[in-house]
Amino acid sequence: MPNTLKDYFAGFYPPTPEELKEKWKTATFILDTNVLLGTYRFPIKARDDFFNVLSKFKDRIWIPNYVALEYERNRLSVIADQKKRFTQVKSMIEESKSKLISALNGLQLEKRHSSIKVTPLLKDINKATNKFFKTLQTLEEKQMSVLDHDNIRDKINELLTDKIGKAPKDQSELNEIYKEGEKRYSNEYPPGFEDIKKDRFMYSGLEYDRKYGDLIIWKQIIQKAKESSLESIIFVTEEKKRDWWWIIDSEGEKKIGPRPELVEEIKRETSVSLFHLYKLAQFLEYSKEYLQIEVEDESIEEIRDVMSSHDAISSQSKIFHFEQYDSESARFIIDWLMKQFPGSTLSFQAFPSPEIIIHHGNKIVGCQILNFTSHSTASMDVTFIELKKLSDIFLAEATKQIDALKLDEYIFLIVFRNEVSAFSSLDIFRTIIRLIPPRIKLIIGTCRANKDDTITFEPRWEFTRDTKYYGQTPL
Repeated sequence: MPNTLKDYFAGFYPPTPEELKEKWKTATFILDTNVLLGTYRFPIKARDDFFNVLSKFKDRIWIPNYVALEYERNRLSVIADQKKRFTQVKSMIEESKSKLISALNGLQLEKRHSSIKVTPLLKDINKATNKFFKTLQTLEEKQMSVLDHDNIRDKINELLTDKIGKAPKDQSELNEIYKEGEKRYSNEYPPGFEDIKKDRFMYSGLEYDRKYGDLIIWKQIIQKAKESSLESIIFVTEEKKRDWWWIIDSEGEKKIGPRPELVEEIKRETSVSLFHLYKLAQFLEYSKEYLQIEVEDESIEEIRDVMSSHDAISSQSKIFHFEQYDSESARFIIDWLMKQFPGSTLSFQAFPSPEIIIHHGNKIVGCQILNFTSHSTASMDVTFIELKKLSDIFLAEATKQIDALKLDEYIFLIVFRNEVSAFSSLDIFRTIIRLIPPRIKLIIGTCRANKDDTITFEPRWEFTRDTKYYGQTPL
């Protein structure tokens, strides 16, 4: 029988829709941590629909042990995050209302204008906000807290009983994965090579390195496939990085399927003939289409929206919190720093600031990232508030950490989406230049999207006590 290209390079041949539809009848569905944690963010009806779909696959779902461990480690944080949103929403509304009232009072319309009357408007606003706050309070009282009994976890436990993989037998098993991971990551071999720096933790006498978390999951999937002689695996994940997905830029990013290397590896190591990835909303859509499982279209859209909005929030916030960042949102900063300090070693910390410690020869430099990429232009109201916090850091925290950590220099990298946003902020930054203590440098820069889908950080202006700058316009 002649050998074809597909025989040699099966990873580059995604399954056809017909093949997928057929495999859905027997495939094992593996859930990622982000899918389990996402259930806490879903509207109640959408969550019920999701659990109903999973119940139809109860004999064919499974999770790696590391997925279960990360779920348990992060569950309470997700619950707490949902709970604090109530306070955040209320604060934002009160702050916005206060700004509006202050601005309108500043116009002195009652005295200076013959026809514009804002009092009825302000009464309506107060009435509407008070009504909304009462509703918010009712909803908050029903919202689960970290001390409440977790009915969602009960349901997950029910669905996943006897569907959880074995833990590593000892530390040497994990160490072998870490050793292999070093080689794989250095060659950008999937999965997980974009998880450049995370943290370590201990559980059940084992030391886990989260840098290799995706690789641990992958190895546990392969182990399950071998032990159970699986033929078809569909991995349901909200992971979006290129170390899992085969992504091609064709009038926007197109996800073709899993990385060819992953398909080749699992086919080589096991009896698996099909390995595929789905986002959660896709999984629900095809459950409905292929197996006629009842699920509301509205629930699918709500779940898609929740997962998409959470990705957007994460990509903005992770640039602040490097202990959990993913490289798609922060690698461009790391790349720039490595060019400024060639041959240096970077370490990361969640608290206290600075988030990044750079060891460059005998020199120690701290770096704190301040992200303004969510602003299309630099909003004066928002930025003044945020820069006031920055000033406080200058005067207190930064100076304190310079002494405590014996830093030679402390760099604040302030990142804007584009040059228009950065330039419009310069008048505001002038107000705090005089506050910059010794050994602190303020660098304002922008993000540039490149044709190869990478992002580059471009510094525009630099401030020290001597008000140095570079870029286009001197200050």
